[in-house]
Parts: sequence; structure tokens; C-alpha cells
Amino acid sequence: MKNIITGLLIFTLITLQGCSKEVILEESCTMTAIINGSNWCGQIFQIYIDTEGQLVINGDKKNPRPGIDSEQIVMIVKDFDGTGHYPLGASQAIYREWFAEDQILTLASVSSEDAEASFVVIDSYDALSGSIGGSFEFEATGESKIIVKEGKFEGSIE
Repeated sequence: MKNIITGLLIFTLITLQGCSKEVILEESCTMTAIINGSNWCGQIFQIYIDTEGQLVINGDKKNPRPGIDSEQIVMIVKDFDGTGHYPLGASQAIYREWFAEDQILTLASVSSEDAEASFVVIDSYDALSGSIGGSFEFEATGESKIIVKEGKFEGSIE
């Protein structure tokens, strides 16, 4: 009986350790979204302001499934001026899947028809530290329709 209880205790501890690792993995996501109904968890690859004053937000998920090396979400916010709601016009948001870092398997971007449902909201921005966070949604068209909902990101402008 004592061996059974000890075995159950060890099994419970191992199971709890496994659960805590999953929580840590989820907490490490700096960009999340629901893409075509499935949860997506990635990392901010880069956030910067380009020479035209546009905020560029680039998120990446490595090895999401067999045959895909990377999934990326790229958004370009025109006329960035701190917190606020920014529409995403044609080609201002892109979803793409890469294989071997140089072959695009899927490419979808916001079209003029998709623009009505596409936006970025900057909820927090600190110009001194570069810290930035917000939410986003967009619909993109390529070979198929990509619908990105409930997106969130946090990072720092480089």
C-alpha cells in the first residue's frame, strides 16, 4: 500500500511539473492570435519605425507543424503617433508560411476588400523605453482566406 501511495505521489508531481512547463511556454508568447479558428502563439521578431514613420510589427512562430519552418504575421501601421486605433489598408498586413527560410508556401495580404475588418490598436506605448503593446485583427487573401482574430502583442521598438 505504501508503494502505491508513493507511486501516485511521484506521478502527481511529474504531472504538475509538466503542466507548469506548459504555462511557462504560453507566457513566453509575445504575439498571439486566433488564425482561421486555431490558437496561434508566436514571438515578436522585430518592431521598428521605418524611414517613412510607419510602425512595422513582425511576429514569428518557428516550426508550427511538419513541412512549415515558420509562420509570420507582419503589420505596417501608417502615420504612427502613439496610442490609438489604426486601420490596416491594402497590403499593410501579411500572413505567410515559410519552408527552408527562402520558399514561401502561403502568402496572404490585406486587400482593399479586406481592409474594412483590419486594424491595429496600440493600447500602450512608452516613447522613452520603446515599450509597446496592443491588439489587432485582419482578413487576408491569397490562395485562401486567412482570418486573424483576437490578436495581441507586446514588445519594444528597436
